Amino acid sequence: MAAGRISTVRALLFALLLPVASLQPVHALAAVVPERPAAFAAAPQVAADAGTGDFARLAAPKAERPTPEPSPNAVLVRWLPGASAGARARDLKAAGGRVTAQLPNGWTVATGKAAAALRDRLARASSVARVEPDLRRRAAGEDVLYAKAQRSVLEAVRWPEARNLAGTPAAGLVVAVVDTGVAANHPDLAGRVLPGYDATGAGTGGADDNGHGTAVAGIVAGKTGNDEGISGVASGVSILPVKVLDADGYGYDSDVAEGVRWAADHGADIINMSLSGLGSTTVLADAVAYAHSRGVVLVAAVGNFIGGALTYPASYPDVLSVGATDGSGDVVDFSQWNEEVDLVAPGVDVFTTYGGSSLGYVRADGTSFSAALVSGAAALVRTQQPTWSADQVAARLTATAREAGPYGRDRYYGSGLLDMAAALGAAARPVSGPRGT
Repeated sequence: MAAGRISTVRALLFALLLPVASLQPVHALAAVVPERPAAFAAAPQVAADAGTGDFARLAAPKAERPTPEPSPNAVLVRWLPGASAGARARDLKAAGGRVTAQLPNGWTVATGKAAAALRDRLARASSVARVEPDLRRRAAGEDVLYAKAQRSVLEAVRWPEARNLAGTPAAGLVVAVVDTGVAANHPDLAGRVLPGYDATGAGTGGADDNGHGTAVAGIVAGKTGNDEGISGVASGVSILPVKVLDADGYGYDSDVAEGVRWAADHGADIINMSLSGLGSTTVLADAVAYAHSRGVVLVAAVGNFIGGALTYPASYPDVLSVGATDGSGDVVDFSQWNEEVDLVAPGVDVFTTYGGSSLGYVRADGTSFSAALVSGAAALVRTQQPTWSADQVAARLTATAREAGPYGRDRYYGSGLLDMAAALGAAARPVSGPRGT
C-alpha cells in the first residue's frame, strides 16, 4: 500500500459498565488514549490477512450485573388527554419541574432537581396519566482481543458467496446508524454518508465524536474494491448517521426514540441500533413500533451484560436481537442471553473503520459489531428482494440461520448463526457435529 495511505492509529478504551442502581446501557467506545502510537498500513480489502502491523487495542469486556440507570434529573411524562395547559403548568410547578422537550404521542420530558422526587410528585398529579424514567443507554461495543483477519469473520457468515448472489446494493438503499454519529470523511465511507441528525443537542450534526458509530458503519458499508481499508458487508448502500449517544457513548431514551423516528421519517430502510440497556420505556417502545410501521427493518445488539435479563431495544418484538459469537461460532461470555435473542453473528476480532479523534481502523469485540453484520445482511436481502416487507426480511434471516447451539431456538443462539448465503438462496451449510439437545 502506498505510504500516503498509512494512517496513524491510536488505541481505544471501551467504557466499562458502572454498577449503579439504574438502567445500565452496554459498553461504549470511550477515551482515545495512546497505546502504541505507531503508524500502520490499512489492510487490503476482501481477502487480507492483516495479522501483522500495529492495530488499536481495546480493553477486555467485563461481565457485570447492571441495573437500570435513569436520568438523575429528568422524567418522561404523559398527560391525561383532557388536562388543560393550566392544569399541567400548575402540577409541574407544584412538583418542582419544568418541561424541556415535547415528544410524540402526548409525552414530554420534564426536569427538576431530583428525578425520583419529581416522578413521585407527578405520579400523584391530577393531570398526569403516566410517568416513566428517562433511561440511559450506551453503545454496545467492546474491545480488541486477538489478531485475526477480517476474512475469518466474513467467511464465518458466508459473505463472499452472499455478495455474488445479491449483487451490489444501490445507493438508494439506506441504512441508518443510530449511534454516536459517523465520520463522513473516512476514506472507506466517503461519498456514502448522507446528511445526518443529532438528537443529543451537541451540535455535531451526524458527525462522530466517539468512534463507535463509525466502526459500526464500516462493517455495514465500508467500500469494497478501492484498494485500501476494509470490505463492508453491503458496500454501496448509503449510511444515514443519527447521533443519539454522546462523546462517551451514552444516551437517553428520549434521544434514542427521537433518532429512531427521525430515521424512519427520512428514508431509512434499515435501522441499526448497536446500543442497549436494561429496562424499557413506552417512549422507546413507541418509537420502535413507529419505525416498524413505516416498513423499516430494525436490528439491535443484545448487549454485553451477563445473565438472562431482557435488554432493550433488542427485546422489542419488532426488532432483530443479535448476540455475539467467536470465530468458532460459539457464543462468547460477554454476549447477553435471554429468550428474545433472534440470532447470533461474529463479535470477536471484527476489523473495521474508526473515526473518532482520528481516522483509521480497529479490531473490536462486542455485540455492537454482530448487529452491524446482521444489518448488512438485511441490506443484501433487500437488494435481492426489494418488494419484501420488514417482517419478511427478518424472517428470512432467522429461518436460514445455521444451527449453532442446542437444536431448535434457544436463549443463547436464538435461531442460530447468521448465514448470509443461505438467506440469499444458497444451500444451507451442514451442521458440523452434535450441538446438543
